Amino acid sequence: MSKSEISYYDWKLTFKKKVDNCIDLHKNRKFQNSIGISDDEFTEYLKKWKKKNL
Repeated sequence: MSKSEISYYDWKLTFKKKVDNCIDLHKNRKFQNSIGISDDEFTEYLKKWKKKNL
């Protein structure tokens, strides 16, 4: 095999690996709000904050 063929296959494997990682990130983001935590965690945080500060 020439260097270009090896490079192409290396690129293809790397690209697939990166795409798979991005898909996992998008799945996780569906369950997070704009600050990066889930809605359930955010409501629990607010309840604790209210008990402490109000």
